[in-house]
Amino acid sequence: MQKSKIKAAILGCGNISEAHARAIQVNSNKVELYAVCDIVEEKVVKLVEKYSAVKYYTDYKEMLADDNIELVSICTPSGMHSEMAVDCAKAGKHVLCEKPLDVTREKLDNMVQAFSNRELKFGTVFPYRTYPGLLTAKHILDSGELGRVYMGDGYCKVYRSAEYYKSAGWRGTWELDGGGCLMNQGIHTLDVLCWLMGGVSSAEAKTFTIARDIEVEDTAFAFLKFRNGSYGVFQGTTLSYPGTGVKVEIQCEKGKIVFTDPNTYLYKTDDNGKEIEICLDSIDDGNVEKGNTANDPSAIAITGHSWLMSDIVDAIIEDREPFVSVIEGRHAVDVILAIYESSRTGKEIKV
Repeated sequence: MQKSKIKAAILGCGNISEAHARAIQVNSNKVELYAVCDIVEEKVVKLVEKYSAVKYYTDYKEMLADDNIELVSICTPSGMHSEMAVDCAKAGKHVLCEKPLDVTREKLDNMVQAFSNRELKFGTVFPYRTYPGLLTAKHILDSGELGRVYMGDGYCKVYRSAEYYKSAGWRGTWELDGGGCLMNQGIHTLDVLCWLMGGVSSAEAKTFTIARDIEVEDTAFAFLKFRNGSYGVFQGTTLSYPGTGVKVEIQCEKGKIVFTDPNTYLYKTDDNGKEIEICLDSIDDGNVEKGNTANDPSAIAITGHSWLMSDIVDAIIEDREPFVSVIEGRHAVDVILAIYESSRTGKEIKV
């Protein structure tokens, strides 16, 4: 029996750190915010005061030397995740890591290796996977209820201004952001598509930088082949003004699944041959907090983060794999890297 609460630390005090701090608050029966860390002391102090952390650090390696800390939420720029996660593993800390896990295959491999054959747990933050309707949709698709899966498409059309990219030096860079509309914004939607379809086997794509003064893409188009033998497309952009949000559509032999954040719908025919629409979730009844990041990246709901925080803590206590493991979490990144390679080479790239 767990005798005391898991002591957690937040590494990186940027915008997303608030979601992790609030998720810890929601799960205060089994986890507490023990420490926070950022190289900018002003950010650290602000988070400490708001969420009553016990300690704070400006050097994460010094923080990892604190034996009281059991779990670390990694909320730093994407290109720093792997190095920090590997250091967490060396220090004997469990990890809950923001998306994307990192931005190169070598770094992803390092993370996987660091947490393989260990008792340490590693969870990935993909909040959409926790939505009730999408969980039901995944079960329906895996059960074969809708017959053969023909195709799966995904769209992430959001807006990020030029000022957004200027707000932090790492945004829009290959080194630390790892990409643009796909790696930073579209990865959540792409992950849903990959998850529901059972994974991508290859990609052909073109990416463009149309309007933003950044190193990476602001618009992308991809043709995907899935492991189940079906096909699909993915489109992402940060130039949609105003942002129209995200959509995933799975066409099957006996119906289709449509996800438009925050709701998931099943379309099929009933026993009398009548076409019906069924909402698969209970988001409209107020049980799940809504967020709309199509135009404002800070307008994030924390329901998914709270669910995943609870899951990683339970995984530690119960000694099991987290809901979205490091292996599961890396697939969407591998697909995006294949898309980038295809755009550069003009070739179909295997994932």
